[in-house]
Amino acid sequence: MYLLIADGSPALAQSFITQGLDEIPTKYEFVAHCVTKHGDWAMALSHSPTSRCTSVFWSVDERIDSDLLLAEVGAFQDFAFHPMLVPCVMFAATLEIGIKRRHSIKQKLRVLESGTHRLIQQGAQSSINDHRGYGRLHEASASIETLFELLGSCRREQASREGRYHFWSSYHDVLVEGFKYAEQALTYVPPDLFIKAHLGLQQWTAITWRKFESLKARDVDHVARVDNVSDMV
Repeated sequence: MYLLIADGSPALAQSFITQGLDEIPTKYEFVAHCVTKHGDWAMALSHSPTSRCTSVFWSVDERIDSDLLLAEVGAFQDFAFHPMLVPCVMFAATLEIGIKRRHSIKQKLRVLESGTHRLIQQGAQSSINDHRGYGRLHEASASIETLFELLGSCRREQASREGRYHFWSSYHDVLVEGFKYAEQALTYVPPDLFIKAHLGLQQWTAITWRKFESLKARDVDHVARVDNVSDMV
């Protein structure tokens, strides 16, 4: 089902708006799919202004806390008429997974940096003529091998994160398009109720987007620090 929704893509976010002859929206479709080390998920959503109904297929694997996602939806049940509710919930949840993963990568980088500095200090204090020199060289060799493995791991994880940038950006673009659709199609919803839900979801999306930009900036710093360690090893 995942690959059918995503048309074979490991990460996809798209939306489609059908309009009548009067250019008034008659249908909205949203498709998203993401494969990650920490949980695969897929979503297919459609909304009809005629039936005033939103239909959602939403699937996550066991590595993603589905109870937490459902609790988020329940917390915004007054916004249930808005077709962007579930996509907003998933957008925030996906970024939270990325933020938690960033903490794990940061800890690994700290270990790499401290290990590199310690190895350099040990090398400066040791001498080939020292009677313990051979033992120290052997220890240093083992430490360097471990650091190279850790360095390779940091690079691989960063590369996978960079691959998510396009997905998160495209997902955000789809949400923005969905909000524009809602402004045209949900005219049957009482204005005060619509404005409350619409602005609330837009603000939530804006906050999540700022988190993404912060995460991306920290990842730039991560790359610079990894490159710095690479030059020292």
